[in-house]
Amino acid sequence: MVTFVATGHRLMRGCGDMRNSYVAALLLIPAVAFAQPSMQPPAPMAAPVGEPSGGAVYRNGMTFEANLGAGWIHASGGGLSDNSDAAIAGLSLGVGGWISPDVAITGRIAGLTLSQNGANLSHEFIGPSLQYWANDHVWFGGGIGLSLLALRGNNSGGQDSRTAFGMDLRAGYNFIATGENTVNLSIEVNPGFYSDQGTTITYTGIGFLLGYQHL
Repeated sequence: MVTFVATGHRLMRGCGDMRNSYVAALLLIPAVAFAQPSMQPPAPMAAPVGEPSGGAVYRNGMTFEANLGAGWIHASGGGLSDNSDAAIAGLSLGVGGWISPDVAITGRIAGLTLSQNGANLSHEFIGPSLQYWANDHVWFGGGIGLSLLALRGNNSGGQDSRTAFGMDLRAGYNFIATGENTVNLSIEVNPGFYSDQGTTITYTGIGFLLGYQHL
């Protein structure tokens, strides 16, 4: 009996030692795991401020536009109205800069020239213009400034010109956009409001343009 008790006591003590070793090992596992370096992938780097992400067109700094096409001039006033024959639209130019990635302000010269019977009738807009990009392909523009109507090479061989308040409205679609260079199609309408002997006569240039813009 004494031998059995002593043997049982040694076994219990041995089991206690094993249990203590097992508990110590369990306590070490979190500490070892905590000490291991993290295997999580690094967080993606954010795109630098002002640069495009996802292939967006980059718009920053200065911008330049050039447009050329065809259209006509519509005249109305005193209860009468008339449309000219086909006229050359442009060369229209704009130079300015971006005030945000979606908005640019430029100084713009745009208009149409009608040539007929050795005479040239030009209707032009000169002034500031704002351009807003709805997305990378569609944009809208508008401005107010000076409208110029000039007749050159008339029957007397001289030149006659008048100035008035004018507006410029346009919308375009970029069908080629590669980095800082775009090619677009647009429509541009620039009415000018002239006064003649107390009557307001409106000349409106309507042009369909092929254009290039450096962003």
